[in-house]
Amino acid sequence: MKKIVFNLFVLLAMFSFSSCIQVEFKNPQPEGIAAMESFPDKLVGTYLMYDKDTVHVFKGGLKLNRDSLGTWQIFSISKNLVVKDWNHRLFINIADSTQTSWILYILDERHDSLFLSSVALNSSDSISYQNLKKICEVEAIYNSEQVLDLVRIDPSQKQLKKILKKVKFIKLGHLKKI
Repeated sequence: MKKIVFNLFVLLAMFSFSSCIQVEFKNPQPEGIAAMESFPDKLVGTYLMYDKDTVHVFKGGLKLNRDSLGTWQIFSISKNLVVKDWNHRLFINIADSTQTSWILYILDERHDSLFLSSVALNSSDSISYQNLKKICEVEAIYNSEQVLDLVRIDPSQKQLKKILKKVKFIKLGHLKKI
């Protein structure tokens, strides 16, 4: 299961920009919101992503068809893949390989489309990083060249709401229902 969750993270990360600062969370977000056991009926269906790639949302998870790569993978909601519904958004929390932190993706639904965002900071956007530091405690982790590589945070629900309003995240794409 850890390999599957890690593969989902790698697959989703491929859609993000290479020059980003990953934001990790100490717990699945938002805190205090119960995890969903399945995706909502209204989201079940097939979505076109980018060129030929598709995402099939089913009650218990996701199937990603990477037609451009000739591959597909299935991911099930589990203790390593936690989905929460809050403020009309789905929060997809993916445990890292050691299960000590979580990567967060947000799905916004508008009409028959989904918009996927990565909770990562553009490395050239120092304002978003500074705003994040004003909202909650930030553990900064630097790479061997002393460049900020990732930040780890543990926001309250109130702090997360502020983060979503004041910090610019990386938009990964538009998924159109077909």
